[in-house]
Amino acid sequence: MTTQRRWVGLWLCISLGTPCLVRAQAPDRVEEILRRVFPLAAKVEKRFVYLTRDQQAEVEKRARVRSVPRLYRFYEVWQGSAVIGYGVTDTHVLRTHHETLLIVLDGDGRVRQVEVLAFEEPPDYQPSDRWLQRFQGRTLDDRLWLGRDVPNITGATITATAVLRSVRTVLAVWQVVYGGV
Repeated sequence: MTTQRRWVGLWLCISLGTPCLVRAQAPDRVEEILRRVFPLAAKVEKRFVYLTRDQQAEVEKRARVRSVPRLYRFYEVWQGSAVIGYGVTDTHVLRTHHETLLIVLDGDGRVRQVEVLAFEEPPDYQPSDRWLQRFQGRTLDDRLWLGRDVPNITGATITATAVLRSVRTVLAVWQVVYGGV
């Protein structure tokens, strides 16, 4: 990534009030993961989704979370002329450091995979792959909460809450922007 693009990206994050990491989030790694998850993909296209204030309010209502950002980085996975999946990166602060997740959705808006791209907190607080697998096949519904269909992570409640918030928010953004539900 060029220095000029980094400064533009940092300026966007600051001006929009969205959390961001100053260093690059390795878009090549994201594309590599998406091509592994969707082996029949012909191409992966990055798209920035900027929510209107009405869309932002709708996402907050559907996800049942407050203060969602208005800017999201979606990766559309194409096979021929159809989108067969999506990847969405989400960076947020846990206790005092950042976590970046890649939330992979099928073409119908179901969670296919959740992957930790960056985790700057102590390793003991990082969610396990086994715990993250509990999100596979999930949609945005009333059971997608800690203590219902999603168990808490002993000793890492803040992490579990943050991951769940990210997944719920991404599912709601997908519904509002792509799903029309």
